[in-house]
Amino acid sequence: PGTYERLDMLGEAFRDGLRRTLRDTGHAGQVIGEGPLGQIVFSDRPAFDYRSTIAGDRAKSRAMMLALFERDVFINPMGTKLYLSLAHDEEACSEFLERLKSALKGL
Repeated sequence: PGTYERLDMLGEAFRDGLRRTLRDTGHAGQVIGEGPLGQIVFSDRPAFDYRSTIAGDRAKSRAMMLALFERDVFINPMGTKLYLSLAHDEEACSEFLERLKSALKGL
């Protein structure tokens, strides 16, 4: 009981953190996703479907992925979708956001 509600709440807080991190590091981007899913699309235009998502700066997404890898965070190299599970908690999300902030500052 409460599993999906917990994942939804954690996901929303995580996406808010992603938006804050983009803003704080001066990177234009959209944060998309629902429930326990989040994704950054480097674009100043709304991302709402496949075409608008793929129009984002994919080179920058790859650079972010590699910068995170240098900070001991592995993201599936086929994309930058971020999936939360019951193994994740607020502390894990905060740690990721700190490493993301460092990675984005280095881009």
